[in-house]
Amino acid sequence: MVSTVTQAAIDTLQIVELSRYSFCAAITFYLLHFLSTIFSEVEVIWKLPWSPMKILYFINRYYGLVSVVTIVTFQFLQTSNIMCDAFTLFTGCALWLSILIVQIILAVRMYVILGSKRWHIIAITVLFIAESGSTIAVTLHYASATSVTFEDVTYCHGEAQWVCPASSSMQSWRL
Repeated sequence: MVSTVTQAAIDTLQIVELSRYSFCAAITFYLLHFLSTIFSEVEVIWKLPWSPMKILYFINRYYGLVSVVTIVTFQFLQTSNIMCDAFTLFTGCALWLSILIVQIILAVRMYVILGSKRWHIIAITVLFIAESGSTIAVTLHYASATSVTFEDVTYCHGEAQWVCPASSSMQSWRL
């Protein structure tokens, strides 16, 4: 008979492996979408004259690819506690930068669509600052992780990332 702690560790490792497989499946779909739209991008976007919106488009398109590949690659590396903390912080910053790029694109579009009225710009800016502030706060609050090795599997275990399946109250669980 397996103890509760051992069973919880096994269940957690299954979740880690499922998470890794899910990341691989997600990046496969992302790359498929990326490759299937590259020809349209070359025909339409690349022929346009350079502008701030074109630059933001390229940053948004290729930064997303680089950050997703980096995050998925890190999932399979043997890591130390320092690397886990750095990776958790990197993931949060990558998310924030992606949000920043998209928000800037949307703000410019809203500025044009709504007729460049001052109160629209103020509202968009206030909402952007609120969203950025909350994203940064959550990132900094949860940006700590510990490297855990069980048998041959090493993974980063962050605060509030995993839920103990053996717990009836579904409390946060750390090894």
